[in-house]
Amino acid sequence: MNSAAMPSGLAVGATVSGALAQWGPAPLRSPFLVLAGVSLVVLAAISAWVPETVAAPGRQWSRVVRLQPLRVPPEARREFLVAAMGVAVAWAVGGLYLGLAGSLVKELLHGSDSFVAGLVILSMQGVAGAAQLTWALRWSTVPDRVASAVGCAALCLGILAVAGALFTGSPVLFFAGSAVTGVGFGLAFMGSSRRITQAAPLARRGETLAAFFVVAYLAFSVPSVLAGLLTTRFGLVHTFYLFAETTALLSAATAVRSIRLDAIHLS
Repeated sequence: MNSAAMPSGLAVGATVSGALAQWGPAPLRSPFLVLAGVSLVVLAAISAWVPETVAAPGRQWSRVVRLQPLRVPPEARREFLVAAMGVAVAWAVGGLYLGLAGSLVKELLHGSDSFVAGLVILSMQGVAGAAQLTWALRWSTVPDRVASAVGCAALCLGILAVAGALFTGSPVLFFAGSAVTGVGFGLAFMGSSRRITQAAPLARRGETLAAFFVVAYLAFSVPSVLAGLLTTRFGLVHTFYLFAETTALLSAATAVRSIRLDAIHLS
């Protein structure tokens, strides 16, 4: 549920923001005001109703704000390596897509409104959340490494399909490729999250997950910033081609590497 909430939140946020930017008052301000209001409500709810599940010494304020060290216990390092590979490639694709997809669809459709740009994000991140929930409900007994491998393979196929859509000028292929990319993002992220959560000792799960999400957020942000810089030199479409080829290769390599590490571990 935790991993499904993240892409689902991105999808809802992008769609609602696109609608507000298209039809709401103060289009450049209203999405941020709505998000700030929702965030305050959620913060109050967390403070009031979400209990701490791990006892920690210290002052009362540490129950709300507590610095979390980044450590990976020795017994979880093998699983952390595999999980970090999966989440890095998934979030790199996700960050690249969120950074460039809105502009790409405008070029593909020769101009579109803000709501359509939000729907592009929905077609990828919304499908990611749905794929996670579907897998968890129907194939919960399937090993996590299978979800990770299937996710990385779908990432590879989906991002190549999106690149093919830009080459052929096909909006249908673009949205279909976005959906396949969303399936890959969701399964790779979910499989990696489950692996590291189950491998980390209970008392050290917080610090292990903190390190895991540092990898995820770096993969989410650094390629997007780099892609933004490269678009000024090579153009939007050619930059996407370059990153699509790179992430497709990394996705395929991560799927193979994950299966091989599991084979070595099991043997």
